[in-house]
Amino acid sequence: MTIANPDSGPNEAPPPKVDSVPGAKERRHQRVEERAMARESRWRHHRFSVPYRTSGPKVTLGVIWFVGVISGALFYAPAAGLLVAFVAVLAALQSADAHFGGEGSVSRNMSLSLAGGLAGLISVAGLSGMFYVGLTAVLAVMLCLAVAIWAEGLGEYDAVVHDAQIAIRSAIPVGVAAGCMTALAQVAPLALVTLVVLVSAYEVADFVVGTGSANALEGPIAGIAALAVVTFTARLLPLEPLTARTLVAFAALTAVCCPLGQILASALLPHGDRWAPALRRLDSYLLAAPLWLVLL
Repeated sequence: MTIANPDSGPNEAPPPKVDSVPGAKERRHQRVEERAMARESRWRHHRFSVPYRTSGPKVTLGVIWFVGVISGALFYAPAAGLLVAFVAVLAALQSADAHFGGEGSVSRNMSLSLAGGLAGLISVAGLSGMFYVGLTAVLAVMLCLAVAIWAEGLGEYDAVVHDAQIAIRSAIPVGVAAGCMTALAQVAPLALVTLVVLVSAYEVADFVVGTGSANALEGPIAGIAALAVVTFTARLLPLEPLTARTLVAFAALTAVCCPLGQILASALLPHGDRWAPALRRLDSYLLAAPLWLVLL
């Protein structure tokens, strides 16, 4: 027979459960902090680092981008072109500003004006086709050189090169990428939809895994795996002018272009960790969009 404990009442709460592994929560928190510190250290010490920014309304802006571009491509191609052009202008302005660190000067104002205006022009040129994107890009390079010579003078060679190269590297790559996406919306809207879906699959998996990784490989590997899964599903859909076979080839090309485009975006900045969220929105398209347009 069991004898009740006289010190315990009938409604006494059971004793609290003890964690089977003492300090497990603290160790998990410490590992998360260590991974975050490793990522930040990588951003600071590597010129071509690809940072994963966790602050700001990334999910909301990403959804607006995804829905806006796809809806425009399917229902009204110029709308998609204008949205992409707007992001390209922001990317050019942020990229140019990163080279001056917010320092107000005539060179800064000139570079920002040139970069933003030319990125918008090249993007909108995509409404007329690939030829006009290339032609506008070539004329934009010449205009950057001419304006820099006019502003600094022929005798100031270093200043001319400095001003011109900032405007060129800030405007041309994002403008061409945006212009090619706009041209794709005109000539093959389903191809643009497919490109956006594949790149978005890569970016989501890359971001989710990359933010918890202490190295630079796990994020892109997860992104390529997600892109492969989406490709396998998309093969069952009619995506003219793509066929099941060509879709796999273009998906493989995209899997290569996405991480390389991210590194290229870092190369366009003075350092990979500089703040340029609009550029990071387009970085995976910097190589993929022109190649898709040329090869289709």
